Amino acid sequence: SVTRGVVSRIDVNIDGLMRIQIDAAINPGNSGGPVLGAHGLVVGMACSHLKNASNIGYIIPSQVLEQFISCIETHEDLRVTSCYLGVSSLGIGRVQTLESPALCRRLGLPEGCHSGVRLCSVFPLGSSAGLMQEDDVLLEIDGTE
Repeated sequence: SVTRGVVSRIDVNIDGLMRIQIDAAINPGNSGGPVLGAHGLVVGMACSHLKNASNIGYIIPSQVLEQFISCIETHEDLRVTSCYLGVSSLGIGRVQTLESPALCRRLGLPEGCHSGVRLCSVFPLGSSAGLMQEDDVLLEIDGTE
């Protein structure tokens, strides 16, 4: 089956993992299929849905899939301990959107700046420990807002 939808949210979940929410139905049995962007290119894979909600699904971004495939192709013997099989994490906990003008002022952001997220917590043993701290603001990652 084919379903049409749009990206309705991109954020980082409580485990520090990027997630992309779409407003298309993903039901048991049709996950695992490709998600195409506006230009017909694969941007991810349909992976899950929010229970007890209508048309709220999540996709795995193609960059995460490429990392996984590259690791498998590089290491024929999957017992190699240097092979990373999993989802990358920023090592941050909760985040807060910058929709509140008062919050933006408190954080010292320029007027009209409402994109990005405020870091509410950074995992002490995560990959961002020592690089980021609570109340830091992420405006972009690798040039992408």
